[in-house]
Amino acid sequence: MKNPPKDINDLHRASAGGLSLAMLEDLSEPVPPVDPSPPPAVPVDRAAQEAAQVATWGWIEDGEAWPTIEPPPPDWLLVAPARDGGVIPSGVLPAGKVALLAAPGGTGKSYALAALALALVTGRSWFGADQIGARGWLQVRPPRGGRVAVIFGEDDPADVMRRFYHQGRALSLTAEDRSRLPGRLLALGGSGRRFTLTTDEDGVPPYSPTPEGVGLKRFLEDSVQQTGEPFRAIILDPLARFSPPDAEIDNHAATRMVEALEGLAQSSALGKPLVLAAHHTRKGRDNDAEWSADSIRGASGLVDGARWAARMKRIDADILPQGIYGLVEIGCVKSNVGSWPDPIRLGRVEGGALRALKPFEAELVTANERDVQLLAGRGMKERKRDHFPPIKTEP
Repeated sequence: MKNPPKDINDLHRASAGGLSLAMLEDLSEPVPPVDPSPPPAVPVDRAAQEAAQVATWGWIEDGEAWPTIEPPPPDWLLVAPARDGGVIPSGVLPAGKVALLAAPGGTGKSYALAALALALVTGRSWFGADQIGARGWLQVRPPRGGRVAVIFGEDDPADVMRRFYHQGRALSLTAEDRSRLPGRLLALGGSGRRFTLTTDEDGVPPYSPTPEGVGLKRFLEDSVQQTGEPFRAIILDPLARFSPPDAEIDNHAATRMVEALEGLAQSSALGKPLVLAAHHTRKGRDNDAEWSADSIRGASGLVDGARWAARMKRIDADILPQGIYGLVEIGCVKSNVGSWPDPIRLGRVEGGALRALKPFEAELVTANERDVQLLAGRGMKERKRDHFPPIKTEP
């Protein structure tokens, strides 16, 4: 037959229902077997794929003669007043970096972070120094500020509301300042929620992004798309709520954690914000006189990876200015990106909030300390209250 049938159905159709012996003999001819194996795979050049990815990292091209071209200035968020009679402020902390603020528990670092968030949104100086005539340490640039996201991982929403309320009162926010807050200050009380950015679970590649971390970044990116305004800072408090357990004891895990924070800080979709995380100081070194990053708790990879770090500590005082219930001091302990401003003292006021000391308050504290040192030099073990000047009230 010209086209041999393949099965009995073909024979039936070809014979119009009448089968013959010749037709059945044609059906018995062997059919070539079909090879069940898939076609050979095309070899994949994994190195070429990785090289293509590396090429997108943003290399500075040799042909641009870039070492001879003036680079763009840093995007400073915070600057310090010029020293020695100068007029140009010095940059302290730029956007797009990972930073740490460390302090013993109960020192007021969460209030310090709330004060920074309010400053960045309103354009006021951190701790309101410029509004009360004190040293304007860490003034915000640009003055009009921008959007800030703050996550307090250990607090519920009511705690967060109280903190911002009291801190806003301590900074004497004006009506214009308050008008800038809606839509620009994004705050979350995350008590009871999981925020770990990298995982250490079995069966998962070490330090991979967690679903929570991916979701958080996507949520913030969507917020930028909806408002059209990028973030100037993302503040996380405390770091332990966002890192795996071994990040404080293992340098490799600590470095991977910093990389996860850098992923937020270098995100163009977020606006390359500052990422500032609160952390604790080591036990027994809460009030070290020396301003050193060694007092920050955990594996050295955390401090090594951060580009800027500051520390807070309590200050003992026998006499306090009226309306101030405690003193703390804040100072820079590491900077790879800018200048090191001098430490400043802050007063704890109503509700636990922080503000810069007014000039006459700072003078009172300094005078009391001089008297204490004078009495200690004379060998007097007990200090008498009449050796101290009376508490002054604001002129």
